[in-house]
Amino acid sequence: MGEAFGLAFAAVGWRNFTAMFGHGNVHALNYFATLGQESYLWSYGCGGGSYTICAGVGTTDDFANNSPQTIFSPLYGSYFGDWDNSDNILRAPLASAGWPLVCFWAGCPTWHLHHMALGHTIGYSTRLTQNNDHEYTVSDGGRQVRIALMGDPTLTMHVVRPPSNLALSQPSAGRVRLDWSPSGDAVGGYHVYRASGIRDVFDRVNASAVTDTSFVDPAPLAGSNVYMVRALKLETCASGSYYNLSGGVVDSLVFETGVPEEIGFASCFPNPFANGTSIRYHGPADAPVRLRIFTVAGREVTTLVDERLTSDWYTTTWDGRDDAGRGVASGVYFCLLEVGGESATRRMVVLR
Repeated sequence: MGEAFGLAFAAVGWRNFTAMFGHGNVHALNYFATLGQESYLWSYGCGGGSYTICAGVGTTDDFANNSPQTIFSPLYGSYFGDWDNSDNILRAPLASAGWPLVCFWAGCPTWHLHHMALGHTIGYSTRLTQNNDHEYTVSDGGRQVRIALMGDPTLTMHVVRPPSNLALSQPSAGRVRLDWSPSGDAVGGYHVYRASGIRDVFDRVNASAVTDTSFVDPAPLAGSNVYMVRALKLETCASGSYYNLSGGVVDSLVFETGVPEEIGFASCFPNPFANGTSIRYHGPADAPVRLRIFTVAGREVTTLVDERLTSDWYTTTWDGRDDAGRGVASGVYFCLLEVGGESATRRMVVLR
């Protein structure tokens, strides 16, 4: 337990990690031998110390010459908090070639990190630990300057992959349609937010989670609309479960009143792509339409559609080949949509 002088320094690891992962997933192992072969979200090391050594754990040279596979890496030992030397073991994890993103001196006092099991940031737990004078038992060193975080205070334990390729369109008066590519994780749905500007407060516009990858806003703001879509995932850990939101994908549109119909692209997915992409577009019904692919130099590659529309939403695919059936080279291409006398373009990237 790291007991010394009546204090159990390593309880920082045992108590917090158990709340995060369950007691069966917390192990006492060789630090560098383990993290060189296996990955752990959290690790903890403590031992008698100096500027460069944590006894029983390793040295600054070990961090410099190895790649520890861990993200949150608190350490504890004497002299670790002395900042007047450049070769310092408490800072060494952040300078290693491995994964560490956060480190701090943890053991005197005890850090309280269990909030992260249910979605709070490391910054939240740091501030609570710094200000703790009655919330939890106050241990030696409480409310002192030694309680400091090195790393990004916004980091959380569980990260959800965000959606991508958000595209906005105004298919008819009074509506804005959003289409996006799904999250790479198994999520329970999406939340859609709207603001009048990127620096303004975003309000959620969907009543319940959107389980599709499209949404129609029936009451957009007059003028500027900035939309953000975030994936929603149910996370479960040793302390319970909670709904976790991803970062947001953002796009904007100036909503025009009195516009009955217009043409445009809802989405091209995937983009970039290697073997093919699905192109979703719209325009007024009963109108001639051409959909062609061009290089950045303006050379026509292929014609995908040349017919008359019978409804207002369409989907077609491009397999990355030209009119002769040859696969095009990697690079940027443009999809040109022409309906009647109007046109719209969408940029696409081919990666071979």
